[in-house]
Amino acid sequence: QKWPYVLGVVLVGFGIYLSIFGKKFFPVVCFLLAAFVTCVGLLLLMYVTFLDPSIDTTAQKILNWIIVILCVAIGILVGYLFTKVPRICTAFMGGWGGYVIGMLINSIVQNDMLVLVWSIEIACTSVFAIISIIWWN
Repeated sequence: QKWPYVLGVVLVGFGIYLSIFGKKFFPVVCFLLAAFVTCVGLLLLMYVTFLDPSIDTTAQKILNWIIVILCVAIGILVGYLFTKVPRICTAFMGGWGGYVIGMLINSIVQNDMLVLVWSIEIACTSVFAIISIIWWN
């Protein structure tokens, strides 16, 4: 909380380090991205749908830690599986990049229509995933 930009600088530096080595670190990037997205997605799903943050008991705290450990374990397993199938991982990375570009377009245009926001993000995700599969070779 004291230095909010340190994490950003560290992550950008790590990304530059990974990008310098190109395809040598492709499995590492596949593993990290798939594990991170799976873990965060499962945690969001669990905490938004099932868990009640207003309950503050010891059992709830233990359940929270069990859910975090299970989500990390599932994320590691999915990351490992993605390293074994590089073409799917390439499509996933392209789709992720397309989604981020779709969010960038929506934030630049600042449209308030929810249907248009999701349409742009889904279209960018699909187009970039297909392009990355085609360019894989």
